[in-house]
Amino acid sequence: MIYVIYVKPQSEIEVCTKLKNNGINAYAPLRTIMERHNGRWKEVVRIVFPSYVFVDVDLTDKIYYKVKNTDGVLRFLGKPPEAVRQSEADRLKWIFEMQHIGISKGYLGDGRLVITDGALVGQEDMITDYNPRIMRGWIHTQINGKDHSFSVTIDTR
Repeated sequence: MIYVIYVKPQSEIEVCTKLKNNGINAYAPLRTIMERHNGRWKEVVRIVFPSYVFVDVDLTDKIYYKVKNTDGVLRFLGKPPEAVRQSEADRLKWIFEMQHIGISKGYLGDGRLVITDGALVGQEDMITDYNPRIMRGWIHTQINGKDHSFSVTIDTR
């Protein structure tokens, strides 16, 4: 089962590494996006879900306290800790497997976005909005019933 833990801001990678070193399957997916700084486009790496780390465990008391007592972990989401719904986990699975969503390339054809290269090939149906001026597509999802969205870079130039 996949559980979500809330961690201190900007400590996602550190917490994920500590959990993996303790034998726990942990995920803190990243994304590379293009941002404008001083009039120039620059690649920047960001966390997909800030302050969240996902753990794939059979939650026992021993594992609960092993995770909870890791430096940087604030709490599990839900009281008692609530596993991510299976339908939501299935939708997020490709992100966990990839661990890093890079910049994708594509084109706008017949009023729809077509991805030709990169992490989002075959995932076009997950992209709900696209702004070609800033090369951003948005993916909306749910985690334990709460809506979350994140942007990805899709270069259609």
